[in-house]
Amino acid sequence: MTVEAWTWLGWVALGAAGAYALLALALYLFQRKLIYAAGRQTAEPAPLAGRPPKILSVTATDGTETQSWLWPAADPKKPLFILLQGNAGHIGHRLDCYGFLVEDGYGLALVGYRGYGGHPGKPDEAGIVADATAAVAAIRARQPEARTLLFGESLGGAVAIALAAAGDTAPLILLGPFDRLASSAKARYPWMLIEPLLKEKWDSLERIGAVRQPLLWIHGESDPVTPAAAGKRLFAAAPGPKADLVVPGGGHLGHLDEPEIRARFYDWVQRV
Repeated sequence: MTVEAWTWLGWVALGAAGAYALLALALYLFQRKLIYAAGRQTAEPAPLAGRPPKILSVTATDGTETQSWLWPAADPKKPLFILLQGNAGHIGHRLDCYGFLVEDGYGLALVGYRGYGGHPGKPDEAGIVADATAAVAAIRARQPEARTLLFGESLGGAVAIALAAAGDTAPLILLGPFDRLASSAKARYPWMLIEPLLKEKWDSLERIGAVRQPLLWIHGESDPVTPAAAGKRLFAAAPGPKADLVVPGGGHLGHLDEPEIRARFYDWVQRV
């Protein structure tokens, strides 16, 4: 090759390296905005099965105030699901997704996070876990006789595991969880050396070893957001009694809209 060609290739390589470095810097600086796609507008409660929710005001250990919504079970023999949402939207967006639980006589609580749904503060791992810890305690104080299950969707699965690793003994339902946040990040940015850039770890694989209660793992086989392989690694590492429900061809969420999947879901709930 000529000197001119080598010079041109050098400039191309230098430009590519510079572009990569700038993108890495942007991902590092703005990662929390990418991780927490919070619905900032105020979440408006609405009735489910003709019943408005009880509004619980919750204060985390650092003083951050949030609200959670609670529908006690219409059938006292049925448990209360405590829903820990994923990273996008707010609890108001979960009304259509999980209202069927209230319609079927179960209890449902939707846990609010800081920075979501009009709540003050900025979301991060420690803050969301603190909000969820305080909310679960408030829900149980309001419904002391209820049997509870922690139901985490996507990022909420990591929240549920963090609570369980800290000593909560309620059965866990994990819908589309990841093993580590880095797994989801690598699926979205496969060409980027992502792990050293992450301030937020959400290392459920490390925490799952302390989780001994019954666990149900639900995952879409073709999940484009959280690879099913990441959920499988998490499930394999769980030491307690566990069951899996892999949905052939399924995407990220919404699997419980399918009658067969919902029937298997309820069968597990009744058994635990």
